[in-house]
Amino acid sequence: MTSVDERRRLGVASLLDESDDAAWDAFVATIPGGLYPQSSRWAKVKAHIGWRASRVALTDGGHIVAGAQMLLRPLSRVGTIGYVPKGPLVPAGDVELARVVLDALLAQAARCRVLYLVLQPPTSDEALERELAARGFAPTADIGTPSTTLRVDLRRSAEELLVNMNESTRRNIRRGQSHGVKVRMGLDGDIGAFSRLAIAAAQRKRFAMPPPDYYPEMWRVLREGRHIELFVAELDGEPVSAMLVIVFGDTAFAHASAWTGSNSPSKPNHVLQWAAITWARENGYHYFDVEGVDITIARALTDRVSKASVDVPDSHATRFKIGFGGQLTGSSVAYEYVPNHLLRWAYRRVYLRFKSSRAVNVVRKKLMQRIQSRRTPQASEQD
Repeated sequence: MTSVDERRRLGVASLLDESDDAAWDAFVATIPGGLYPQSSRWAKVKAHIGWRASRVALTDGGHIVAGAQMLLRPLSRVGTIGYVPKGPLVPAGDVELARVVLDALLAQAARCRVLYLVLQPPTSDEALERELAARGFAPTADIGTPSTTLRVDLRRSAEELLVNMNESTRRNIRRGQSHGVKVRMGLDGDIGAFSRLAIAAAQRKRFAMPPPDYYPEMWRVLREGRHIELFVAELDGEPVSAMLVIVFGDTAFAHASAWTGSNSPSKPNHVLQWAAITWARENGYHYFDVEGVDITIARALTDRVSKASVDVPDSHATRFKIGFGGQLTGSSVAYEYVPNHLLRWAYRRVYLRFKSSRAVNVVRKKLMQRIQSRRTPQASEQD
């Protein structure tokens, strides 16, 4: 806990520009969980689709001890959307430090003419949540990254990881290997093929997609910092599925994957994910994060009593992920905030009364699409 006296000696919360990228990223990388959405590299990826970043930081003896990176995107000619994914970064339970960072963040939001701000802390923290509520932030389930994910602890042997999987997952991995599915590391020349494969998969499943050059740009930006790898599963020398894995701090993330939709009996996606998990373990990462699961389905599937009777539409992706073992991990829900007092009053009175109407839902959906990253369907959804 930061005392008032300690708080006085902390460096005044300051704005950081691109010249501070290395120091900021070094700070973010020290925080467990691999919070890459707070990194400068991720901000550069998002710049390609219209976002710009602004950061505030608190220093102690020249070292960053807390802060937040806010992504900004024009909402209209009169204002901006602000989004703080997996932030602010503040020691758990440190109310004083949280207050200083939030003061600085809201002051910067005002300077950037933010009309609507979404903030999603990396973990649940009662002290921070009380502070957010006191400032007028309200929890929202509609916007933000998935609040529940599944992480495989890689600090075990390969044999232990296999034992912790569902029997059917182990069987599918062996089947795919016996059918001749091979996984190789992708190169620069493969990212175009991945993007085309992802677009085809999205069209097949009717998912929204980012621009065609989004994944090539992500690859270029994150590859410079060695924060991304591409895994390609091939059958008879032909690519059938692929996965982009983002690595940051202590965690490897199964960020995006795509599948041709063919060769399902050969289980290429099982072999692909196992290869990515094995690679992450061998390269010293502590966790493999599947980047989101449906919490209702996941809880049912992990409940041994009801597991066999679960029959929920669109549960394929969560079933696939759960099969590799790991632990369900929850993060904080997102919080929304309207800085202008009059607009906040109108938002709460009007929106809460008419939120079920079609017109309001259309506006809300468009707002969500601007804030959330558009994702390809996970390859496992059809396997």
